[in-house]
Amino acid sequence: METIVLLNLIIPFVMLLVSYILEKKPVTDMNSNNGYCTPTAKKSKEHWQYAQSIAPAIYMSLGKTLLIIELIISASLLLLKMNPELILFIGMCIGFGFVFLAFYTTDNKIEEKFK
Repeated sequence: METIVLLNLIIPFVMLLVSYILEKKPVTDMNSNNGYCTPTAKKSKEHWQYAQSIAPAIYMSLGKTLLIIELIISASLLLLKMNPELILFIGMCIGFGFVFLAFYTTDNKIEEKFK
């Protein structure tokens, strides 16, 4: 039962891994479709460079927060002896919410800088 709940930790670990890779090996080629690649980030070379500089910190921060939240919620729901599939579903919803929040936050910061 506990091993199924470990699946909830995949999204935070992927967010942390992505932030680490983006920080250690920043992408300089805007046409490569690598790095933080959204329509907002591809508006200009300045947008692109700014996006590549702020995305790793945002993903790292939200990934750490998500990891803590997932651990607390999963442990709490396990102690309440809830159905593992329900725990997994709740964790996935929270995880995907954080992924969308990371994109939303990064794109908003880009828009704010280049008003």
